[in-house]
Amino acid sequence: MMRIIINIFLVLIPLLSFSNIVVSNGLTHHHVSKEGDIVTGEIIVINNGEETENITIYTEDLPNACLEDDKLKTRSLLDWLEVDVSQKSLLPKEEYTIKYTLKIPEGGINSGSYWGLILVEVAKPIKEEVIQGGVRISSKVRYGIQIINDIGNEDDVKMDFQEVQIEKINGEHHVEAIVKNNGNFVVKPAVILELFKDGEKIKNVELPFKKVYPNSCKDFTFVIDDLAAGNYDGVIVADDGENLIGINITIEVDN
Repeated sequence: MMRIIINIFLVLIPLLSFSNIVVSNGLTHHHVSKEGDIVTGEIIVINNGEETENITIYTEDLPNACLEDDKLKTRSLLDWLEVDVSQKSLLPKEEYTIKYTLKIPEGGINSGSYWGLILVEVAKPIKEEVIQGGVRISSKVRYGIQIINDIGNEDDVKMDFQEVQIEKINGEHHVEAIVKNNGNFVVKPAVILELFKDGEKIKNVELPFKKVYPNSCKDFTFVIDDLAAGNYDGVIVADDGENLIGINITIEVDN
């Protein structure tokens, strides 16, 4: 009988309890440099388990919504990125430092943000099961560490709302705002929704910031489930701490 094996990778936030391997110093490393610089960084991994764990380290581009493949390549830093190890066995309770280097070329580099991923993949699955037909599903842990490097002087922030959609799902109103970054540097906006009834503010909801890469998009979704029947005016604001944009909306609630 033929057995099919499927690997499911879980890209995790730090210090999740069901993984013995953790990344202790964050999943985003942001550097600032100029042409010709050599930038170094470290990723600290710890084996909190009682058995030896094997990890594999490799690099990938970070896909982004709204960013076409050809533009993604022009913002990739993978050609500059070197990692000092590709595989490592970690003894129980061992802490290990993965070192990486960015060698920024001299000349011909446009100002802006460049980025890529260093992936740390744990060899041992955290879960295995066989389903109908002999298909074996293995769930593995994979940490994606974002490496960002800014070059040159920051220009004006150029955020925009690419789209706003309002849908009613299972009795709740979902307000989805898609923010696009038309600038050259990464921005980190928080997005706020304010709702008004007859001129009086009745709700203020703020979503945590997300990184929005140049020429790419991020969606921010508000779930509203406690409005009485009626019409509501609102404004959605994206605020990166120095610049903000806003767009007006109307929500019709029919209970």
